[in-house]
Amino acid sequence: MADTDRLFQQLHRYLGEQEEIIDRLVAAGEDQLRALRDNNLDRLGAITGQQEAWTAQVKKIEERRLTFQGALESELNLQQGATFNEILKHAPVEVKASLEQSCGLLRRKMADLREINDLCSAVIKKALLVNNRIIQILNAGGPGNYGQKGELKNQLQYRPVLNESV
Repeated sequence: MADTDRLFQQLHRYLGEQEEIIDRLVAAGEDQLRALRDNNLDRLGAITGQQEAWTAQVKKIEERRLTFQGALESELNLQQGATFNEILKHAPVEVKASLEQSCGLLRRKMADLREINDLCSAVIKKALLVNNRIIQILNAGGPGNYGQKGELKNQLQYRPVLNESV
């Protein structure tokens, strides 16, 4: 049973690590919105790089957490693929409440992260639409150059105008 207690404590540590990184990702999302508002592309690039690194960290921690969760399934003689809540029913009293709290907090933080990511995505799409409209105006009504995901669609085709009044 001591091994099970150790596994539950490690599971709690992994949830805490994920919480910390999700907090950083939410703060980075808020910074990203400010950088978008300020049109600061250098800052935006730096933030995106940080977000990618933190996302990779969360993924690694999640893989480790699932490995420990699998070990708990075996230790507790549970069916493989048991949910977190099923495993939580067997947690020692000392960590059960803390695990429940961490899991709930992590879910709320993930919802916050989804919300800020959706907001950033909407702002970026709006900026692309504005850029396309500006390009259309400058390109005498020609097609836009940026797709919904920021990809370059075609080359600008400036239409030269000959001023014959000279």
